[in-house]
Amino acid sequence: MATKWLEERWASLIPALEPLGNDECEEIRAICEVEKEWWQKRPGIKKLGSLGKPMTDTRNHIREVLEVRDDNSWINPKTGVPEHIALKYMNFSTEEWTQMSLPADSELQARLALVLELRDPEALVALGERLLRMSAWPELVLGVGLNTGRSLAEILKTGIWRAKTSYSLLFSGPMTVYEKMCPFFEIPTFSRAEVVLEAILRVREMFGMQFAYVTRRDVGRQCGPMVRQVAYEYFGDLVPTRRDGDPYQALARGVYSRLCCYYYCPPEVDELLYMATAKDYRRILEAQSEEERLTFAVAGSFLDYVIVDADGARDRSLGVRLGEPEVELLEVFQKGGPQKPAQSDGEVEVVATQSSLRGGNGARRAE
Repeated sequence: MATKWLEERWASLIPALEPLGNDECEEIRAICEVEKEWWQKRPGIKKLGSLGKPMTDTRNHIREVLEVRDDNSWINPKTGVPEHIALKYMNFSTEEWTQMSLPADSELQARLALVLELRDPEALVALGERLLRMSAWPELVLGVGLNTGRSLAEILKTGIWRAKTSYSLLFSGPMTVYEKMCPFFEIPTFSRAEVVLEAILRVREMFGMQFAYVTRRDVGRQCGPMVRQVAYEYFGDLVPTRRDGDPYQALARGVYSRLCCYYYCPPEVDELLYMATAKDYRRILEAQSEEERLTFAVAGSFLDYVIVDADGARDRSLGVRLGEPEVELLEVFQKGGPQKPAQSDGEVEVVATQSSLRGGNGARRAE
């Protein structure tokens, strides 16, 4: 339920937005910016994180009360659904959402002090390969997540995938700021790239159009519980997690990042730089100081895991697969390291994307 002060603001905000359409985008942007500035100046707002709920409530209210027409709508790339154009501007930037999501300093220090151990990376990779070849959708999603480090929504709905090399893919997905698609970037895989792509195609075929008109959060709500349960079943003995941690997020974030370094990071390349490049984590890549870089790394779970040997000693090996047949260094490092990317030119060669394939009535886990 929205607070009284926010409902009072809606009483003037909604009438101001209602008559405007696609031809008045700059006016809509200005109205939204003024509204956000007013929020931040309220006496009770002591930090940016306090504005997350008002923003979510306001966006939901706009969806409920403003009619969506051809002349006042845009297609949200994350959902593929027409929305009122005001939702393009009544939002925080990626930087602002990121700052709001950062844990407290005490939590960051605790996570940095307590790292989790991976004792058998080969077993993890072998299990990921097995999952990619199974017939049940939760296992397929789990295998793709371990091999790509991407979210449930990106795997099942929003991600666009291309083949790159035998052990890497090109990926693009929606960014938070005005929901633009990010430029394609290369991500390493531990199984062969064609096997990963085939798993993505199969799992999307199972779901058909089930996610065509829902938000990415809805994808997580619908599929997350089953995927987390299956993650516990398969990886519970191999991957420790933090208390009350999400096992899928652990695999797709910290475990994926650590395995990327172990198998593919050249010894002369900074580990965190390689991890952030493989995940296209712009906050780390564009950090202005080492302190800021480390803060985002800890908050993003990049440093949650280390690999240890049979005696419990840390294994600091890097790039153990480099030099093997068909294994190539990420192209960006062949060119001297990552640079700030240019915006995509719009040319999209889709290998796996949401489409109306066979099925359409949803997917059930195979027994």
